[in-house]
Amino acid sequence: MEIKASLNIMAEDADRLFRCMRPEAEKEGHASDRASYTLKLGKNKKELIFEITSKDAVAFRATMNAITQLLAVHEKMKKI
Repeated sequence: MEIKASLNIMAEDADRLFRCMRPEAEKEGHASDRASYTLKLGKNKKELIFEITSKDAVAFRATMNAITQLLAVHEKMKKI
């Protein structure tokens, strides 16, 4: 089974979020033989787009968990 998903994050500071997450997305460690994702900034600079591809549901969930953890850290840092 192959799973593909697009996760669109709408945020006023999407360009800053993109700059924060880009190093993690560019690391070889984010990709495995079972799942990977790419990151891009929307044309209006208020949308962050994750393109996720995985070979199975477990790998998809792990990738989604990694992304949501990064988003949670970003939200917490904005409050500080």
